[in-house]
Amino acid sequence: MKRICLIALATVVVASMVVFGWAEPASARTKIQLEFATFWPAGDFQAAVGFKTWMKTISDRVMAETTDYEISWTEFYGVHPAKLLDGVDAGTYSVGTSGPGYSPGVFPLWAGPEYPGEAYRRNAYTMSLTIQALHDQMPELQAQFAPTKMKLLHFWSTGPGYFLMVPGKDIRTQAGFSGKTIRAANPASVATIEALGAKTLFAPMSVALERFQAKLVDGILCPTDTPKGFGLGAYVRHVISAPFSYHFVFFKVMNRAAYDRLP
Repeated sequence: MKRICLIALATVVVASMVVFGWAEPASARTKIQLEFATFWPAGDFQAAVGFKTWMKTISDRVMAETTDYEISWTEFYGVHPAKLLDGVDAGTYSVGTSGPGYSPGVFPLWAGPEYPGEAYRRNAYTMSLTIQALHDQMPELQAQFAPTKMKLLHFWSTGPGYFLMVPGKDIRTQAGFSGKTIRAANPASVATIEALGAKTLFAPMSVALERFQAKLVDGILCPTDTPKGFGLGAYVRHVISAPFSYHFVFFKVMNRAAYDRLP
């Protein structure tokens, strides 16, 4: 059972999977209740498609490949990133999604891959494969999770990056960054924005809308799918492609005690 779950949990789900098979009546199975938490809102495609498909895939595989167990999920969306990892570590949530960039200092070595460079960050898929391979090949990065009560399931990434600006604050040249305040997702984004000449406001994605509503920021460095899921579409209008500038590492982690309790 644990081997089946681990294989499923460690896979970045890129397409729905349908499994046909005979199943024992639900009453004959032991139900395993798991809690899934993320800072993404329920309506964002990462949650509505990616995470829900991921959970359904696991539940379907357990039903198809075992006769003794079934997995049921309780889902929590819009959790503040600062509370999310603490919740997984404490066992409040069984599984959570976050990233080292939202917990500066906790996973210090993981800040390195997020800094801008000459590597062409083609799309989120290639970035995800790269960051997972980096972890798998570097024991030093693997050791970052040793002090925690969390078990790493897998990494993935979003991107590439764009500067999305509010009306009247568009940027045509590098000099245009001067005097503008741009929301940054992680320390690497702070360094990028400041190097270009703008000011930064460091904030998790889940509170970015509040910063736009309060007119505290003139723009944001993030992928282009973000405005729709987080309600920023009413604010940002001007887009500057800067794929070299952005890489946010995400991971799914599971409370270690919850994992150890799996059959």
